[in-house]
Amino acid sequence: MISAPRSGQAGFTLIEVLVALTILSIAMTALIAVIATGLDRQRQARDETTAMSLARSLLEQAERSQTPQADDSGAFSNGFSWRRQSVPYGSATDQQAWPVTAERVTITISWANRTRSLSTLRLLPKPVPQP
Repeated sequence: MISAPRSGQAGFTLIEVLVALTILSIAMTALIAVIATGLDRQRQARDETTAMSLARSLLEQAERSQTPQADDSGAFSNGFSWRRQSVPYGSATDQQAWPVTAERVTITISWANRTRSLSTLRLLPKPVPQP
């Protein structure tokens, strides 16, 4: 024999459904916050990588040049801007004693209120004195 279901024992009550939906919404809120944080960190890492790549590229250009670099600045089309600073390296006595001219070249990349800098030391032939 098949017995008929008793009334009051079949299905979920309204309170049970509301509690389940509340737990689900709290879990979804936490999950969305974790995903948003992960995406933000990924964007920051991408921007840092882009900035360092641009700085390395500008330093390589400066290193290939055989003349002292003048201070300069500019902007890239992707929202990053750059500044190149060149200063003599060593004291005046050191510079006279060395067989080469040394300068420190610093590239600073700026974007979205952040900056990163890379520096290198360039050695150049001393200029030949003109008679």
